[in-house]
Amino acid sequence: MEIIEMNPLATHLALRSRLTFTALVLCILAGPVSASDWDASLGLSGGSIQRHVKGENDQHVVVPYADLRWGMMMANPEGIGLVTSPTSSSRLKVMVQLRQSVFDPDDNKVLAALDDRDDTGELLIKWEQATPWVDLAIFASADVLDRHGGHEWGIAVSRELPAWGGALVPSIDVRQQSRRLVDYYYGVSQQEASANIAAYEGEKSVVMRTSVSYVQKLGSDWHSVFAFGYEHLGDGAGESSIVERKGFWSGGVAIFYQF
Repeated sequence: MEIIEMNPLATHLALRSRLTFTALVLCILAGPVSASDWDASLGLSGGSIQRHVKGENDQHVVVPYADLRWGMMMANPEGIGLVTSPTSSSRLKVMVQLRQSVFDPDDNKVLAALDDRDDTGELLIKWEQATPWVDLAIFASADVLDRHGGHEWGIAVSRELPAWGGALVPSIDVRQQSRRLVDYYYGVSQQEASANIAAYEGEKSVVMRTSVSYVQKLGSDWHSVFAFGYEHLGDGAGESSIVERKGFWSGGVAIFYQF
């Protein structure tokens, strides 16, 4: 496994500048828009994610929630980029998204001897198609900062069901992560191996996630979202010596105001 060492500050600044530049290019491509093209949802969200890597703790976060739309430009928890609707039942998204590292050696005492696995920015292309039966999404993403140098592609299926005065949305997605992506985040080189952490070379992995969300209107403009999901890493990542469990749970809630 090849690990490229960089000064942490330089890495952080390079990440911010390159993502900002890419977002600026997308904004220019979106072209001029009027004030009537503005749409926004703002609020607060919180979530918990079960740990799956050795030495990590369960994550509990409370962060601002924002879903912004200005003409073709959009920014939401998925990323920032452009969206267009070729037909009344389809959407095409081209976005920059952030992939976070699975652990930080500075905070993880168990994996302190391993080199950094940096966050990175990825270019995501996603096609969404609504049908009378289900909503489909086909997507692919690739590293634009040359960190893991890999890619991911997959398909997601969801269905919105009226329930209890709101909408229940079960979904499932299947993604294949390339060998380079898996090896960068889950691989362990011979130089990093120890008595407790064996050397491991990551292989491409099929990741599966199933989730259910419930959306409820709270008056005319306020909304709440509850979500719960389970993710399975697949053998390519799940067999790594730094992985504590192949599958893990996550859940969250968000309350937002739609302008």
